[in-house]
Amino acid sequence: GGVEAAGAAGGEGLAVEHSHAAGSSGGVAGGTRYSLRGTLHMLHFLLQAPLHPCDGCQQRFDYFASLHRDRAAAIAQYQPLRRHPSLFGTAARWRREWLSADARAALESRGGGGGLRSHLVEVSPEVFAFPLLREECCAMLVEEVD
Repeated sequence: GGVEAAGAAGGEGLAVEHSHAAGSSGGVAGGTRYSLRGTLHMLHFLLQAPLHPCDGCQQRFDYFASLHRDRAAAIAQYQPLRRHPSLFGTAARWRREWLSADARAALESRGGGGGLRSHLVEVSPEVFAFPLLREECCAMLVEEVD
């Protein structure tokens, strides 16, 4: 097999192996195998230098990059002020104990027994409501925004 190198920042190449022996494709179409390391290097390279398909897109990219920096700074400044850290971060997923009994039942029904529809209440024409969160979770959210 041969090896091709795609250019990357810092002069490093990203290796893509081509296997030409019969039956040695390793389950990959055309016999091309990609390593995890090479894929991560390519991803890193692409994230460092965004592709610009048109004139003027650098200005838009810079605008969105500035928005991202501002958002990240606001998150960092708010972090020490959080009252309920369990609502934030990578471990902050919807926890089953936050959901109301009706919401948990609807999720567990998976289409059987009426699911969510059986818990909907029409509060105004074509406006429906249902209890999503438990009172304790609602209190945490209110405390966080106060």
